[in-house]
Amino acid sequence: MEMNILVCLDSGYIPPLKVMLRSLTFSNPDDSFNIYIFHSSLTDEEISSVSDFLKNRRAKVIPIKLPDDFGGDFPVLRHLTKEAYFRIFAPWYLPEDIDKILYLDPDITIIGKIDGLYNIDLSKNCFAGASHGIPVSQFVNRIRLKMCRNSQYINSGVLLMNPVNIRREYNIGEILKYIDRHGDKLYFADQDLINGMYSKKIVYFSALQYNLDENFFKLYNRTHSVSNRIDFSWVRKNTSIVHYCGKNKPWKEDYEGDFGIFYDSFTDSPVIRETKGKVSYFFLDALN
Repeated sequence: MEMNILVCLDSGYIPPLKVMLRSLTFSNPDDSFNIYIFHSSLTDEEISSVSDFLKNRRAKVIPIKLPDDFGGDFPVLRHLTKEAYFRIFAPWYLPEDIDKILYLDPDITIIGKIDGLYNIDLSKNCFAGASHGIPVSQFVNRIRLKMCRNSQYINSGVLLMNPVNIRREYNIGEILKYIDRHGDKLYFADQDLINGMYSKKIVYFSALQYNLDENFFKLYNRTHSVSNRIDFSWVRKNTSIVHYCGKNKPWKEDYEGDFGIFYDSFTDSPVIRETKGKVSYFFLDALN
């Protein structure tokens, strides 16, 4: 299968992007990929380094540069940057004949097949995403962003998108107007925008399978009976995408978490981490 992949980033995320793309191609050996890289500041050398990294990996890099000042006045908080908004504007810069593309944050690791995710039928909808929230936070976000009743607040780090439907639903001017009017409420940048504007046009997939982060892993186990809890063995067998949300990143020296072993398995050198009191040797010889 040929898949369209969308990533949006600045130069600071190129190293983890390469790890993500390596995990993508390694975990999906029967598929090929068109990698659309949206940016406003990457150099030709940086783009070439990604292309060279993917040689012989059935992946083609297609860079799309937005204006240098694009999004410079968009509201961003905490660790987010203006590039977080690029994915919502991507449908107007992608080739018009693309009717499906999978957005992936650079801070994820793919440890299983994703064809089931890519084959979700969006029909007339704009996005497919996964929720990490508990019922209380879901309720608060629905009120805060005036989402439609019974909708779920989704995480935007993994999004299946239909660019044709997105363009049909709103135009760029309407999106810019929404940002201008609600900027003080967009605590999570375009993630809030997507949930606020498109809540009627989103279908859902399982976070456990396609967008699992450590916080949701712990939350799930706290809110389920012992017999229904999941462990690392379950994750390795059933999860396809591990996401390192927030500031806690496995490539940083101050990383604190247990999911770093998945990231490490796709780096150039295997890393030995202390995980739950036991040393974990989790790497793949076949990568070399």
